[in-house]
Amino acid sequence: MKFSASAKMLAAACSAALTTVGLGAIAPEANAFTLNTSGDWSNPVGGHSFDYNYNGMKGESQTGEEQIRWGTPASGYVTAGKSGLGFKGVSGLNIGVDQVFQIGTLSHHNYTIWSGGAPDQADMSIDLDFAGLGTKSFDYTMMIDETLNQQAVCPYTTTTNYGCSDKITWENAIPGQSFWYEDSHYTLELVGFSNNYGSGLVDSLVSQEGQTTGANLYAKITKAPDAATPEPFSMIGAGLALGAGALLKNRKK
Repeated sequence: MKFSASAKMLAAACSAALTTVGLGAIAPEANAFTLNTSGDWSNPVGGHSFDYNYNGMKGESQTGEEQIRWGTPASGYVTAGKSGLGFKGVSGLNIGVDQVFQIGTLSHHNYTIWSGGAPDQADMSIDLDFAGLGTKSFDYTMMIDETLNQQAVCPYTTTTNYGCSDKITWENAIPGQSFWYEDSHYTLELVGFSNNYGSGLVDSLVSQEGQTTGANLYAKITKAPDAATPEPFSMIGAGLALGAGALLKNRKK
């Protein structure tokens, strides 16, 4: 069977479109990001006597972490200070899309305060300072359950002869913010806590009374839930349209 010159052009256009789709379907993710992380606290709900530890820079403690502290230390515990949360970021990260990585360390400064001083929740904003993209911020609500120290049965695993332990978790693993990069929207999804990544991740931090408990916080940059991926058929259709357009243009000459 013989093809006319015009038919050959259309066939070539279709072949090119199919080749493009095929390569796109099997190509690995090429996106990679270089970034530093930091955090900030705001909007506590409930509780009182908040302190954001102004030591040179807003919210930064002498340990280099961003903190929010609350409550009034109970009698006999004044030197230990207030309870609170802290976040310390990391720098020099090089990560790809959907790669789980340590975004920083979250600490619960769990000290004895009078009842009613702790908030039920507080907002944590994590900033990603991207090389070449600038800084993007992502907001999460951290839930705070500072329990009564004297209970017949403590709600969480507690060290003997200590007051009942407390728990920190998040309300939303995926924030409302996203950023645009190479034709897609991406966001920062929290994945879990761990002090030994090889042993697995958990979705809460349980801390013992009278001490600071910290854990590494892990996350991943992933496509935002509302980000649409072009269907292969649409890509083929676009290729066919380009081919047909070239054919019509050729015929008009």
